[in-house]
Amino acid sequence: MQYPNYTNIFQICLLPNKDIQSSTDLFDLFDNIHCGIMKRFVLNNQSEWESTMQTLSSECKSKNIIPILHIDMHGCKSGYGRNSIEFISWDRLIKEITNLNKACNGQLFLALNVCYGLELYNNLIGNDFPISYRTLGSCELVNAHQGKRSFFKMYESYFSKYDMNKAISDFFQVPILRGTQVFKLI
Repeated sequence: MQYPNYTNIFQICLLPNKDIQSSTDLFDLFDNIHCGIMKRFVLNNQSEWESTMQTLSSECKSKNIIPILHIDMHGCKSGYGRNSIEFISWDRLIKEITNLNKACNGQLFLALNVCYGLELYNNLIGNDFPISYRTLGSCELVNAHQGKRSFFKMYESYFSKYDMNKAISDFFQVPILRGTQVFKLI
């Protein structure tokens, strides 16, 4: 598949303090090598999700940025969030991701380090949303450490050769810790 030239990674993290370390480690590892390519947004609630996504949409539109949107959150079959209190429903997630995708001329790449992350894709399809971007995520539970290792390898590969097909292949080549690979590309 032909991919656009991604210029930035926007890492969105909405996790409780006890679960944030893998997300922080991924950012620190990558930013130490490629300063400024990954921009991190640590959120505390739903309203911060909406305002951050609106800011990113405006920035992408005004600066012609085509980003990878990397999401680190908890997930279930009903949505994403920090916990059962700070939870973002599919309608809210879809609205803001749709706006960001439009601001990127339909070129957004979603990297979902989220348990049941691909439920988002299933809900986009169910809403007759025209999918014009790729999504990498899981239909199952995710091991945060495994996700961190695999995504780091993918980003490192991409920003060294600017070949997303190779980067995705490298993502799936990272040895899994136990069990089987739960991530899929759709």
